[in-house]
Amino acid sequence: LHSRQSSGMSLTRRDEHSSKKKLIKLVISHLNNYNKIHVFLINLDEEMTAAEKLIRYNIDKARINDDRISWLLKFNDYHLEMRRMLNELSSTIYNDLERVLTLRFRGCIGIEPKKGTIDHLRQMKLGMERADKLILRELQA
Repeated sequence: LHSRQSSGMSLTRRDEHSSKKKLIKLVISHLNNYNKIHVFLINLDEEMTAAEKLIRYNIDKARINDDRISWLLKFNDYHLEMRRMLNELSSTIYNDLERVLTLRFRGCIGIEPKKGTIDHLRQMKLGMERADKLILRELQA
C-alpha cells in the first residue's frame, strides 16, 4: 500500500513537472513570436524612413519638366499610404491583437479582436489590392 501511494505522488509530481515544462515552452514561443513581430515592424519603419528620404531627395532634384517627376509623385503617394498603414498596424491593430493573444495565452477562451480591428484589416487588404492594380496599370502604360 505504501509503494502505491508513493508511486501515485511521483506521478502527480511528474505530471506537474511536465505541465510546467509545457507552460515554459509556450511562454518562450509566445515571447519569440512577439519579438519577431515587433522587430519586423521596427525594421519596416527604418526601411520606409530610408525610402522616404530617397524619394524626397529625388523629388527635390528633379525638374518640373522631367519625365520621372510624375512617377516620383505617384510613388510618393503610394508610399504615404503604406506609411499610414504601418502606423495603424504598429499601434491600434497591434495593441488589440497583442491583447487578444495574451488573453488567449492565459486561457481565456472566446476572446476575439475588436470589430474595428477586423474592419481596419479588411480595408487595408482592399486598399493594397487597389494599389497593386494601379501599380500594374502604371507599369503597363
